[in-house]
Amino acid sequence: MPSAGTGFKEIVINDRSEHFYKNALGESKETLRKFCELMVAGMTKPPPQGSPIAGVHVDPRIKNTKGPGGHNRRSIDFKEGSSGARRGAGGRFIKGSGGGGGGPVFEIFTETGYGGWLDIGTSRMPARPYFAPNFEEAKRKID
Repeated sequence: MPSAGTGFKEIVINDRSEHFYKNALGESKETLRKFCELMVAGMTKPPPQGSPIAGVHVDPRIKNTKGPGGHNRRSIDFKEGSSGARRGAGGRFIKGSGGGGGGPVFEIFTETGYGGWLDIGTSRMPARPYFAPNFEEAKRKID
């Protein structure tokens, strides 16, 4: 039916984009969660038999090192937040401190304080990469 005096036909549009956005967001979150679970599982699995890090870690100069290694491996985990949040003291997400529209944000971390140095190495220690190889493996499994 033409609008009064314009000669144009009135068109009614029902916007259902919010419905599709929520569905896509839900699927994205599930995919990201599965990806993080795969990465953490890969990084926390026991080292291969015969690996130098599979044995007992003993350093007589440092107190309390007379047990099996793997402290970094046991501390690896992930958390879910949103793009409107950032991590504060104690690893807690603080809402409203980031940009974006509140989309999903997943963070994979280690609580040892030296996990990054194990991954990239230092001037006194060769790198023992575990993050990138597990990232690629998780990516292959998701695809």
